Amino acid sequence: MNLHTWYARAEKWFVGDKAPLRPLYPLYEAIEGFFFVLPKRTEHAPLVRDAVDIKRYMIAVVVALAPVYLFGLVAFGPRLLLMTAVSYAVGGLVETLFAIFRKEEINEGFLVTGLLFPMILPPNTPLWIIAVGIAFGVFFGKEVFGGTGHNIFNPALVGRCFVALSWPAHLARSYVEPLGWIEAFRNNGLMSFIVAPADAVTSATPLNIINTAVRQGRPPEFLSAFTLKLYTGWTNGSICETASILIILTGLFLCWTKVSSWRTTAAVIVGYLAVGFVLSMVWPMRFVTPIIGIGAGGILFAAFYMATDPVTSPVSNKGKIIYGCGIGALTVLFRGLGAIPEGVTYAVLMMNMVAPLLDRHFILRSVPAKLPRKEVVREGNG
Repeated sequence: MNLHTWYARAEKWFVGDKAPLRPLYPLYEAIEGFFFVLPKRTEHAPLVRDAVDIKRYMIAVVVALAPVYLFGLVAFGPRLLLMTAVSYAVGGLVETLFAIFRKEEINEGFLVTGLLFPMILPPNTPLWIIAVGIAFGVFFGKEVFGGTGHNIFNPALVGRCFVALSWPAHLARSYVEPLGWIEAFRNNGLMSFIVAPADAVTSATPLNIINTAVRQGRPPEFLSAFTLKLYTGWTNGSICETASILIILTGLFLCWTKVSSWRTTAAVIVGYLAVGFVLSMVWPMRFVTPIIGIGAGGILFAAFYMATDPVTSPVSNKGKIIYGCGIGALTVLFRGLGAIPEGVTYAVLMMNMVAPLLDRHFILRSVPAKLPRKEVVREGNG
């Protein structure tokens, strides 16, 4: 008897009008769908064979994220594991409660959302902020729209935006230098992974340093130790957004497997470089050279992993290009003219709102004009 057969024996407790655990069937089905291949077959034609389902699609994203996640684990410490556990536990609870209330299956989409959310936060973000943020992101970013496939916003970015606007001081104090967790562990033991130590060494993020240098008329040079740290990831910042080269390599893997759209990714990068180059030439006291700026902050992570979300990005190819260029251009404007150093979160969320309009425009244009209606002649007695 294999493990799936043993697990299937419990189905009688969840299926049927008199089943005592019937309300918890979505949880039972989600566990079965995650660990086993469901024994479901198409009963009649047409028959289509496809090796890619939602579960495998999401797993491909998780596999691509693994190297970036491991780098963040080494650079900023095992606290990332605890942050991820909190994200999955609280966000998964919200997903489960909604599935039970709606009597629907638990969708695998949260497998990626729950992982992405802690990866885009500072290393010492308080655990209670992570719990509140992921709950807000899942609830208001997805479930209020009807669940996976109906939401217009990326849930992880909704949560990130909420905590950034609600507790900016907490997040500003949560950026630490890479490998600083080793000294914190020596001084505070395991408690350093649960509660951020008061003596943690915090410093300005690369974007703060760049913006300050640009406004003082001494922008950093591209060929320097500072920019080398930007692209290799050995600088402070959000946990998994610093390793630019690693993000590019893993992101290209997703584009190669066609899990992510290369058009969207390329448009984000081209839009950022083009607008950034023009504005840095016209207004060098406000805008940094884009070759340096693209290695700082979360623009590359957003280009490969956030903007390409299949639910919240356009379906049409032309729409993807305009959508991506819009994210890149808005990020440049927010960074140069905004009150906060990073603007990619807000750029993606704003273009999420435009995505349905782009699809409506380009998809309707591809549909032939309606044929003239034929009047229906009704036969009768007079």
